[in-house]
Amino acid sequence: MPKNKFESVGESGPEELSDASVTSLFDPEKEIKKEDWKNIKEELEDRRHHGSWSDFSERAMAMKILDPSQEFDLDDKAWNGMKEEMEKLRSNSQHSGDWLLFSKRAMSMKIIDPLKFNLDQRTLDSMRVGLEKFRRNSDWFSFLKQAMAMKILDPSQEFNLDQKAWDNMKDELHRDKVDFQMPGLHGFKENFSNRAMAMKILDPSQELDLDQEAWGYMKAQLERHSYDSELYNGSWLTFFDEAAAMKILAAKKVEVPKSGGLKVEM
Repeated sequence: MPKNKFESVGESGPEELSDASVTSLFDPEKEIKKEDWKNIKEELEDRRHHGSWSDFSERAMAMKILDPSQEFDLDDKAWNGMKEEMEKLRSNSQHSGDWLLFSKRAMSMKIIDPLKFNLDQRTLDSMRVGLEKFRRNSDWFSFLKQAMAMKILDPSQEFNLDQKAWDNMKDELHRDKVDFQMPGLHGFKENFSNRAMAMKILDPSQELDLDQEAWGYMKAQLERHSYDSELYNGSWLTFFDEAAAMKILAAKKVEVPKSGGLKVEM
């Protein structure tokens, strides 16, 4: 793969960025080509055709974050298919006590259509039990992912995060940033953008480790996902997931409306 034009961004040391600079570093309308949209839409329709509704909802969520005008022609068959797969996950979570995957699927449905999808309080209470287990075990990455989903599902959720908790999460974010410089850690490098995204959604006022060096690494990672998808005719979900996270991180304002879901203002 040719040397990426963003790989050397941080060679002269980290540089603080203004809000305008951050927004200019990632603009979905410029970064995502028409061909990229064509590819993800083809994948979406393939999942619809085969009834792979969890895969469908994941792709639709990323597309909706990147372009809220996207519509998916969700008839009863599609919506009920997503609900049935989610109910299977709910049953598994009730037995295992691990609600992380269920949280992600429920969040995707809430982002796709905030007014049509809601969770009952009993399920939210069960998710809270699983969330507190992550806190006790200092599994902050899992905690962040599930807490983010719970806030998007129900904006009234509170997580009582003291400064020590935020410091621990920021330390892990910094370690993820260091991992960008290590070869052979591709599976871990998405952790940085996903962790930072969850932190911003939970508390937009928190200062995150997002200097120009970090943006350079994320841009290089995004281009690698595009390159790999084109070269190996692979899934475009990872590319769109990363792009959605980067849009949230570059946004001037991110908020969870009273009805739930997510509003991202560039």
